[in-house]
This record gives sequence, C-alpha cells and structure tokens, in this order.
Amino acid sequence: MKKLLFFLFATFICSDAFSQYNFHRFSLGLGGGPNQPYSDVSRNKMNGGITIYSDFYFTPFVIGGVEAQVGKLVGGDRVLDPHLREFENSYKTVLFTGKLALGQLLNYNRRSILNTFKGLYVGSGFGFMLNKMAFVTRIKPDGQNNYTFPGEDSGVNLVIPSTFGIAFNILDGWDETRYIVSAGYQMNLTFGEGMDGFNDPPEKFENNYNDMYSYATLSLKYCFGRKGVHYRPFRY
Repeated sequence: MKKLLFFLFATFICSDAFSQYNFHRFSLGLGGGPNQPYSDVSRNKMNGGITIYSDFYFTPFVIGGVEAQVGKLVGGDRVLDPHLREFENSYKTVLFTGKLALGQLLNYNRRSILNTFKGLYVGSGFGFMLNKMAFVTRIKPDGQNNYTFPGEDSGVNLVIPSTFGIAFNILDGWDETRYIVSAGYQMNLTFGEGMDGFNDPPEKFENNYNDMYSYATLSLKYCFGRKGVHYRPFRY
C-alpha cells in the first residue's frame, strides 16, 4: 500500500497540472505614435497618427480585432526631390487583424522569466486605406514644360498589415486583467498608387514597388464584458 501511494504521489509531482485564469472577452483602447511612408518619392518624412482599438479575446493570447487609424503621411520636397514632387496624405485606415501571443504556446507561472515575455505577439490581417491629399504636387514646378504628374487626389487601397509587439497586463483586485499596455510596430503594405498620390510611368520614375508605411505605437486598452476561462498548463 505504501508503495502504491508513493507511486501515485510521484506521478502527480511529475505530471502537468492546470491553473484556471478568468479573463474578459472584450477591450477598447487608444494608441498613437510616429509613422513614416515608403513611397515613390525620394524623401519620406516622419509624422504621426492615432488609433482606436476594439478587440475580442478567444483566449488571453489569441485575439481578433478592428483598428481605426487616422493620421498624416508626408513625403517629397518641391525643391530637393529629383522630380520636384511632394505630398501630404490625410489618411484613414480600417484594419481587421488577428494576433497570437507567446503565452498561448508557453508553460509558465508568475515566478518564471517566461511570464515577462508571454505578451510578445505577432499578427496580420487586411483592411482598407482611405487616401485624401491635403497637398500634392500635380504640376511639376520647374517652369518649363508644365508636366502633369498622373494620380488621384483621393481613393481607397487594400492594405495588408504585419505587426509585432509586446503587451503587459495590469490586474485588478480580483486578480484579473483590467488594463493592457502595449508597444507595437506595424508595417502596412498597400496595393495601388493612392498612398502618395503619384502614378507616374515606372520606367522613368522608378515606380516599381508597392507603397508602404510604418507605424510605431503605444496603447492603453480597457478590458470589460463577459468572461472566459483559460486553463494554463504548468509543471510543478
């Protein structure tokens, strides 16, 4: 009998156990930071934007969400650009995203170094960028042939985002996540020539690549709504 009890105890000690963690299914948040276009002009400048986040948590580490970005992208120079082009795009972007955080794949506890990095995440999705040129050089200002730069002053482009970052949870009195602070970096690939407003012949203007813009953010999210239960495995 003693041998049997000892065997059962040893088996329990060496096996995986599970702890229960309650989490809120929804969050709303606000963030912002610097952005920079990578466009057809030679000089792309840093500006800024803000974002409203709305997320749904399948688990604390598998997230689907919607992002609404508003900002300004600036590039070119009417004096120093080789083709004397310049633009300012007051854009709006709506993205439908999915994120996976490292905590979904880890066995961790609060005393583990892995707990610090459980919020590391990667994500992607799709969305649409609404372009509106606050300014664009449409007539080449060289005083010679009055060349007209082809392109649109407004329009909609498909966007594919790639994002990574880290999130930190702030717990409430019930030991549940109430706030989430995140730092992230996003690269947005656009399809079409609407981001900078120029659609010049590629053989002359080296217009051979998709326009993109980067966006670094700090955000704060508030968690609320109905709760889910996440069973986190850990080893004794």
